[in-house]
Amino acid sequence: MSLREKWSFTFTREALLKAARIKAKYHREHEADWAKKHSRWDTEMGQTAKVEEVPITGGKQRILRYDTGLQTKVNEALNRRDAHKRDAEGFERWIRALMNTDKDVTFTLDVDDVAYFGL
Repeated sequence: MSLREKWSFTFTREALLKAARIKAKYHREHEADWAKKHSRWDTEMGQTAKVEEVPITGGKQRILRYDTGLQTKVNEALNRRDAHKRDAEGFERWIRALMNTDKDVTFTLDVDDVAYFGL
């Protein structure tokens, strides 16, 4: 274990609240951006879908084919939207928790905590 992993830092409630609000806002904005991209790409994917007939034993089967590039983009947009939503909710939980503490409370954070809050 390195020396810096043992370091601790003291922050006020207000400093943590400010950092949590900034992070929550950041993730909500990115959630909204990815939701817009998802909607646009999903609509485009639906408009460009093709029905293909595929031979099977005893006849033919119709299969709906999507552009694989668009399908990848739609899936990525969903994953990123959901990840930003989860992260925003996490910081919003911190905001609610910190709002329920005394204003003069200080918190001791380790290096990972400082990085998490972006301090």
